[in-house]
Amino acid sequence: MFEYVHCRFNPLTREWVLVSPHRAKRPWQGQVEKTAPINLPQYDPACYLCPGNERAGGIINPDYTGTFAFDNDFTALLPEMPGVKSQVPGSPHLTPDTLFIAKPETGVCRVICFSLRHDLTLPQLSLDEVEAVINTWSEETDNHYKRSEIAYVQVFENKGAVMGCSNPHPHSQVWSQSQIPNEIEKELTSQKDYFRTNKRPMLLDYLAEEQKRAERQQIVLATPDAYLFQFGEQVLSNPLGDSDPKSPLALSLALHKDGVKLDCPELHQNNQG
Repeated sequence: MFEYVHCRFNPLTREWVLVSPHRAKRPWQGQVEKTAPINLPQYDPACYLCPGNERAGGIINPDYTGTFAFDNDFTALLPEMPGVKSQVPGSPHLTPDTLFIAKPETGVCRVICFSLRHDLTLPQLSLDEVEAVINTWSEETDNHYKRSEIAYVQVFENKGAVMGCSNPHPHSQVWSQSQIPNEIEKELTSQKDYFRTNKRPMLLDYLAEEQKRAERQQIVLATPDAYLFQFGEQVLSNPLGDSDPKSPLALSLALHKDGVKLDCPELHQNNQG
């Protein structure tokens, strides 16, 4: 069946995704982007993320040697403002109109530089350096959740100019906000309903199916069967693995191996050889 047009169901979002395998064979005469070689210096005096350089507002970065986290100078979310109350689940919206609805949203945005090196992406760092990044993500997430107004925290990286990354110095962001985003809300609701029906967590059942197709690992990186995009992976922690599934080292190994495969194909080929 999977060689023909079909739809796949995503149990997390409860959406059907159209899959047309035969279209991968169609000829292409459209535009083909040429990837320019990236030759970045180890340190860029004009980069506002490099150690010791000036950021917006005259702020000077410390001479950091590991990870470096700071409040985003051009934040997309703002903390609670005096006289403006953040929206809480179940409360009425600020406007009574049923078609044009608005509500306040508060939060905090942080930036995390992976290292002092301007030219090294996450998979090009050592395992110890990747583990330090993961530990910083964990610490930042914990700190955000300690704020009473925060309902959701997201760690992400916009990688490359095509994704809108404003600076090539490898970095990620941590956004926290007072509302749970739509996609996350859908996935949480689906998992709660699945547990009520099956008395088991959905993601553990999904992990069990993935484990049938792969070796037993602490961290499983799997491409969802019904994913909307061509590239995408789900990170699953294996509670039955041989070491602590919460170990930053296990996640470091998984992200490093996968990052090299996707982000540095030349290194992946050398490792395979």
